[in-house]
Amino acid sequence: MKRLLIEIGCEELPALVQESAARHLMEVLRDELKERGFETGDGRSFATPRRIATVLEVSPFSKILEDLKLGPPLKIAYDAEGRPTKALLKFLERWGLGPEDVVEVKGEKGQYVGVRVKRGGEFVGDVLGDILEKYVKGVPLPKRMRWDDSGLTFIRPIRWLVAMLEEEVLPVRLGKIVADRITYTARFPTAERVEIPSAGDYETLLEERGVIPDFSKRLSHVRSQVERFFPVNPEDYELYETDVNSLLYEITGLVEKGYAVYGNYNREFLKELYPEVITAAMVFHQRYVPHIENSQLKAGFVAFSNNPKGLTLHKRGYENVLRARLNDALFYKREDLKRDLAFYVENLKSISWIRGLGTLYDRMLKVKRLSLSMPLPEGVDRDVLEFVATHYLFDTATSMIRDGKEFTKLEGRIGYYYAREILTRKWGDEEKAERYALGIYEARLPKGKKFPTTLEGLIVAVADALTTVDGLLSIDYKWSSSRDPLGIRMQIRRFVSLLMYPVSGRILGRRPLHDFLRLTETYGEKEEVWYAMIEESLTASLAWVLSVVQPDFYPRNPSTILFTYDGKNLFLSAVKARAYENVIVGENEEKFATILKRLRRIFTAKPKKFLREDDPQRVLAYEKALEESVNRIEGEHLSRIRGISPEGESPRTILKVFEDYLKQILNLYGVLDRFFAEVPVMVQDERVRERRMALLRRALDLIDEILPRR
Repeated sequence: MKRLLIEIGCEELPALVQESAARHLMEVLRDELKERGFETGDGRSFATPRRIATVLEVSPFSKILEDLKLGPPLKIAYDAEGRPTKALLKFLERWGLGPEDVVEVKGEKGQYVGVRVKRGGEFVGDVLGDILEKYVKGVPLPKRMRWDDSGLTFIRPIRWLVAMLEEEVLPVRLGKIVADRITYTARFPTAERVEIPSAGDYETLLEERGVIPDFSKRLSHVRSQVERFFPVNPEDYELYETDVNSLLYEITGLVEKGYAVYGNYNREFLKELYPEVITAAMVFHQRYVPHIENSQLKAGFVAFSNNPKGLTLHKRGYENVLRARLNDALFYKREDLKRDLAFYVENLKSISWIRGLGTLYDRMLKVKRLSLSMPLPEGVDRDVLEFVATHYLFDTATSMIRDGKEFTKLEGRIGYYYAREILTRKWGDEEKAERYALGIYEARLPKGKKFPTTLEGLIVAVADALTTVDGLLSIDYKWSSSRDPLGIRMQIRRFVSLLMYPVSGRILGRRPLHDFLRLTETYGEKEEVWYAMIEESLTASLAWVLSVVQPDFYPRNPSTILFTYDGKNLFLSAVKARAYENVIVGENEEKFATILKRLRRIFTAKPKKFLREDDPQRVLAYEKALEESVNRIEGEHLSRIRGISPEGESPRTILKVFEDYLKQILNLYGVLDRFFAEVPVMVQDERVRERRMALLRRALDLIDEILPRR
């Protein structure tokens, strides 16, 4: 095999698209070439702001395969004089062959004529054009654009194409662009044409000219550049509403190699501005890496340039831009704090929520109604709850959020800071102001690994998620797995995860799902839609919870809940899933699978004929043994799991009940194994057949009681 190089050169590609688009290119090339009969080997993908590429081992020619095509019977293929008939000639014409290519073939019903048709042997360069066009048209992209009249669209204009098999340039076109061996360096300090001698030289050649084409290698380089100045600890950054790993990933997509410089800003900003505002100005506006060390925000940052020349000058520019943004933020803060919270709540009446659903003020009224109508756990302060429900969106009307575009991600956090300062000034009670302000912040959660810590914040967050989904369903919002601009699936995940997250020792999901869903306006009409969305979100929602806490009564593997979810109670479904993991392991898992397979098959398979029963009296013993086992589980254990009080009993007690029940189910394995070996179920006698089927149905119902979807 030889190395095939494909590079698609573009204008600056969005940072978050590059790696996936390059990986998709390699996958499409490999799959399409294999389908056409080419052998493929190892491959690597490359992505920078100016290119996506792959180097893939491939055979230059596809395999030559020979197929035998049957024609007419021998007696029809030739006339009495042995000359080809019209039937044979028409058959040969179809395959572009002549009488000399005919072979005789012995078939099931006599002698036939046939021909051996060869296919394959294509040169890789002759098929690449179609494959690349298929890739460009099919690669998943957030949006597309045209750049000429070829009819092709891509995320950015395509400007050059490299297609080489080792040293050979392949005769490939993509739209109006003809492949060559020429690639280009970064635009700064000067974009250079680079001639590629061979596909194997690609990566080294670019690295020598200041481009790291391997995305993961460039990501490591970017991280190491930051760590020249300070260590990068993701947990420290989480304290300041910053996902540093995502930030470094995005920076990697902005540079061809990346040259780091350390900048500073006035320490007075650390005293006068909220820390998250400072980091937001750096991260969301400029993609700087804030200097956070030992959980402390420092007056510095790391910025990256594509140009290694003039880094000192770049540093001053970076500092000037940040200073301007921080001065703007300080102005917003000073102006915002001059007014009371009621002023901003009133202004929510002029801010649209979602077209057809009124204003943000209308949304808060609905959330308040839901919050106060919800089944409230013990310990909720209704005064705090009502205040949070009627104020939690107020910061959307502030200058900081409304005018400071990079600060919109701080909705809720700004509400917390402003409410704490304004309420302390108003009430003179810092502790009371802190509790009310914290609820306002937590009503916007979860975000990342931050979940509510107060019951009031938790309840309003649940009500907000429900209200949003309810509103979108009421206007017949359409979404799919790839297109969901208003985020209904995210809100469902938020709702489910909040119900399962323990706050102050309480889990709202102990209550039946119906208690929450019935409060919405669309539940009656779209009940099936609600439950379908919840079921779809189960694994992701539970994984979200488990990324923060790992209760020993929740499953280790979040997908296990798909076996146990019954559409009624999220908490019980999660505990059942943990019981399943604890009991149905190793050899038991195989036994359990056998039980289910046999039981379900007998209710789904259609018997082709009835079985004969030679000795009815002998098999009665096996039938009776199964009936006794089923009776015992129904009498001694089924009532216990049906009588569980999800709100009144401890999670570990409930877990123990489910574990004991599953152990009893496993004991059915031996009894059922003997039953199926000795007892014919599909017998002629309808009365006997129905009796045995009813007994097996009872056994299956015992399993479905705890694992309805396994």
